[in-house]
Amino acid sequence: MAPLFSGSIMRKVELKLDDQGNIRGIRVKSDLSPFVRAIQAERAENPGGWTRKRTLRKVASIPLEALQFLPPDERRAVLRGSKKALRRFLKKHPVFATEGVF
Repeated sequence: MAPLFSGSIMRKVELKLDDQGNIRGIRVKSDLSPFVRAIQAERAENPGGWTRKRTLRKVASIPLEALQFLPPDERRAVLRGSKKALRRFLKKHPVFATEGVF
């Protein structure tokens, strides 16, 4: 099986300047489409999410860029592996789930 994601996530930084050239705002845009395509390919290759010996089941692949805009307490719960928080996140963003039944 190929690695899930071998490319880099594309980022674009936009600076908002005033008339004198001073920075008034910064916006960072991330293109997650290569990551999403890799998840879809993995889902098609291994629809159940199980490893070969069925000892582990992968339910999601979530890039940190997708978590950075969550409220801090919600982000901490997902990163710590809370099933409730992970289910809630995957219900809102099913594109990151690597298997259908979670």
